[in-house]
Amino acid sequence: MKLRIVLLSLCAVAFGDEAYQKPPQRISDILNAPDTPRAFVSPVYTHVLLAEPLRYPPISDVAAPMLRLAGVRINPRNNGPHRAPLFTSLVLKRVDDGAEVKIALPAGAKISLPKWSPDGKQFAFVNSTGNSQELWIGSVAGGRAHRQEGVTMNASLGYNDAFQWLGNAKLMVTAVVSVRGNPPAEATMPVGPHSQESLGHSGPTRTYEDMLTSAHDEALFDYYATAQLMVVDTASGRAQAYGKPGLFAEIAPAPDGQHALVARVRHPYSYLHPYYDFPLDVEIWDGSGKMAMKVASLPIADRVPIGGVRTGPRDYAWRPTEPATLLWVEAMDGGNPKEKVPHRDRILMAQAPFTSEPKEVWKVEERLRGMLFGEKNDTVFVEDYERDKKRGRMFYVASGSEEPKVLWSLSVQDAYHNPGRPVMKTLANGYKVVKEEGGSILLSGTGATPQGDRPFLDRLDLSSAKTE
Repeated sequence: MKLRIVLLSLCAVAFGDEAYQKPPQRISDILNAPDTPRAFVSPVYTHVLLAEPLRYPPISDVAAPMLRLAGVRINPRNNGPHRAPLFTSLVLKRVDDGAEVKIALPAGAKISLPKWSPDGKQFAFVNSTGNSQELWIGSVAGGRAHRQEGVTMNASLGYNDAFQWLGNAKLMVTAVVSVRGNPPAEATMPVGPHSQESLGHSGPTRTYEDMLTSAHDEALFDYYATAQLMVVDTASGRAQAYGKPGLFAEIAPAPDGQHALVARVRHPYSYLHPYYDFPLDVEIWDGSGKMAMKVASLPIADRVPIGGVRTGPRDYAWRPTEPATLLWVEAMDGGNPKEKVPHRDRILMAQAPFTSEPKEVWKVEERLRGMLFGEKNDTVFVEDYERDKKRGRMFYVASGSEEPKVLWSLSVQDAYHNPGRPVMKTLANGYKVVKEEGGSILLSGTGATPQGDRPFLDRLDLSSAKTE
């Protein structure tokens, strides 16, 4: 009998609640040592923002509620991403003499990556609190930052497009819709059978996490991801609505600050694909938020071949050296890399006031991987990728020339001969271009060698494609 009582007592202790245990102080000192700050250099190279990463999120952040919807994880308490990389402090450092000013932040601040205004005089970031996402704007002159009143940010789809500079004194932000009521409640009983329809088509089925699973999930996604675009004047502090609310998959203001490319998600949703594969309406809006041009109305991307791309317009980019000229890519092989065609992609262009039909600019033999714009008007650097041979090429298209010039062609797995990436510069409108000097560009890279990395800076002559 005594033995039985002792065992029961031990079981009671083993299964009781315990406090979190801490390691010895020497180990805690190592684990809690400050992380290396991230550096954000101003576009005019006069100041640097040093942001200290949040190395270990508190248990309150880890245990915060999470909605897994359409490929994203949303914290319903503050309408932000669940467990996004954040920072805890911000230091403004002057380049010429190294003088530093610590930016005063609220207690327990957890901020996003800061973004500089094009003139390097201001910067903006989002502060994530327990119940909201706050927009903060800082000034180099005063070395201070303040919260923007009257704007509650919607960062449910991440911080990347949640705030963007429109010139030097305005920001375009995604805000929580002012009147949206309470979150949709789940039905106490099903209204009908749960069914999914293939629409008579077949396609490859990839494995994604956090997909929608029910009509209630759809309603929750609409509720938390739908945002109102707003334009904030940093001088006056005035915030004004821009266009109608929507569920925005992409937002890209034009260099002129008077147009914007917006891609809005629409129904029907998929339970097998993330939100960026949902049907999209891609439009160009004018300064008042009205549609100036319908670029595309894309169906759900549920039949994209493995290694393929979506059909219709994709990979949109504003030309940095013009006020409002949009370029995009369209597949000429049905998005299928196994199709044998003379050209896989073509590049199209539309210009303000967007009353004329888009015109074809170039065709690319292989799949286009990216476009970089040159400092001089109309120059473009185009990359393509040959899937079967795993080769990548870089072309240079000069102003007034229809024939692209091959700058290099090599295996994407050949690290030893990787030519590097073009050095960029920031224009006064905030857009980045390839820096050009006297018919040459600069290339920088890690410089992989059998003896280790040897970072390099090369000059490439655009006429001869030779480097030094």
